Amino acid sequence: MQERELEDFYQLNSSYYLKIQERPPKSNLIDFLFYFFVLILVVLGIKLTIFDYNFFKSISEGNYYYNILFFPPRGNIFTSDGKVIAQNIPSFDLVIDLVLMRKDKNLFNQTIEFLEKVEIVPNVITKEKIEEELTKKNQILIRNIDQATGIVIKNRDLPSLIVVDSFQRFYPYGEVFSHLLGYPSFEKNLRGVSGLERTYDDYLVGEIGFKKYLRDARGIILKEVEKKEALEGKNLITTIDFKLQSLVFEKMKENLEKLNLKKAAALFVDDQGKILAMASFPSFDNNIFTKVILSKEEKEKIKKILEDKNSVLLNRVISGLYAPGSIVKPVVAIAGLENKKITPQEEIYSPGYLRVQNPYTKEVFLFKDWKVHGWTNLFKAIRDSVNVYFYTLGERIGYETLMNYYEKLDFTKLSNIDIFGEKEGILKRKEKYFLGDIYNISIGQGEIAITPLRMALLAQALGLNKILKPYLVEKIIDSNGKVVFENKPQVIKENIFQQEELRIVQKAMNEMATFGFGGLFKDLPLKVAGKTGTPEVGNNVFNGIFIGYFPYEKPKYFFVMLVEEAPLFSITASRILHDILKDGIEMGIFKDL
Repeated sequence: MQERELEDFYQLNSSYYLKIQERPPKSNLIDFLFYFFVLILVVLGIKLTIFDYNFFKSISEGNYYYNILFFPPRGNIFTSDGKVIAQNIPSFDLVIDLVLMRKDKNLFNQTIEFLEKVEIVPNVITKEKIEEELTKKNQILIRNIDQATGIVIKNRDLPSLIVVDSFQRFYPYGEVFSHLLGYPSFEKNLRGVSGLERTYDDYLVGEIGFKKYLRDARGIILKEVEKKEALEGKNLITTIDFKLQSLVFEKMKENLEKLNLKKAAALFVDDQGKILAMASFPSFDNNIFTKVILSKEEKEKIKKILEDKNSVLLNRVISGLYAPGSIVKPVVAIAGLENKKITPQEEIYSPGYLRVQNPYTKEVFLFKDWKVHGWTNLFKAIRDSVNVYFYTLGERIGYETLMNYYEKLDFTKLSNIDIFGEKEGILKRKEKYFLGDIYNISIGQGEIAITPLRMALLAQALGLNKILKPYLVEKIIDSNGKVVFENKPQVIKENIFQQEELRIVQKAMNEMATFGFGGLFKDLPLKVAGKTGTPEVGNNVFNGIFIGYFPYEKPKYFFVMLVEEAPLFSITASRILHDILKDGIEMGIFKDL
């Protein structure tokens, strides 16, 4: 049975295989097409890799990577009461593609011709400079192109010129805050070069963003390769009181113009070291230094500023060095009291001069007073600024002791205020000195010079018996409002003088402000303590200085006003201060009085 079944199976399968073999053979057309297509690919591959290699190599080498930088807006700067005093307005940055220009002479000529038309060449960059950079760099960046010029460049649509959205620094109050703020320079890629713009540049500048592109030989962007977003700068909150700063500037300008005077400096600082107002004359509009393309008038204005013999850009408050003159007399009085060289009621006679004879040559020198004062005690000496009294007292105290008191007040040191440009004072201690040297330093003349800032800190020392570190920026905040830095009051020195002797001199300073020189401050609803100074700086040429503080009973505000080359006896500095205090009190600027 099994053998029969196997036989049937083989018969069935044999017939199946026979049927397969009997089918017609497959067509060769498909095989032919397949092998023909493979042959074409091989031929093309040989052509591309061998015969056309140089052609495609030149094309690929024409592609290049290109970075476009995106500069973030600088941080804004605010006054303590929220006014924006430094901000940004829209502008453009211009990128000149040197890769395309060195490949295409015609494009180079077109680009230069157009840049001359929009006055970028030669006003901002010369043709020679572009030619010089042509083989060294891939691009030239020009920042702060104004909007009108940027739009014209965009519409011209030259592949060698790329216009990028950017910003321009803008100061809405111009000359009122110019020395305080400073400005960034386009020549330094809009980094701060003076004022707070320089001191806090690393906070203000933000982080640069970029896009990296692959471009072909024609300048067409093939793809974006890499990208980083720009991060805007951080904001400064200053200690400056907007109303007080504006008032100080207005009153100084008004009075200086009346007397045809040009140079002056003023500062207000409080009992925490916060600078409330800072002004320097002559002033300038710092907006002019943020522009790239300037009109003829603007170029002339900049030239005038730079060449002005009055040193317009100098911040006199922190960089001007002046003989302090009679404002040091309260210090000399304290030294006399503490060293038991005088009592408040002891009188010294002033005939209007002191006569001193050189012991070697017998030559006679006259050390003058500004008038005959007669018998004078300490209160009258400070009130009427009696030179002969302080010549005599200085001689009793001695040269070395006087110099020690001035050094104790840090006359030769920086205050380390947070603004660029502060100068150290000058106080030359002589190994060999003469009586005339003692007389000079007793009235703040000779080889002694300090800044108006240091003069204001002298007023602070006389009012509080301590010196605090002055500062202009209260805090720094990021774009989310987070505080990233904050200044705190810092006492540099305290207990400088013995308290009992200091009180006597403070009383004399109050009498000076109330009754001295016609009682200029007695009409105010508060008591002021102060001291004038009129150091001679040339033949009958004097600087007028007034330092002081208020309220007299509980000192909170300290000030200095300095007017260069003021008429003798004009009390210009005191008069300006009086007007500021009078209006400031009425405006409610001075709080907690």
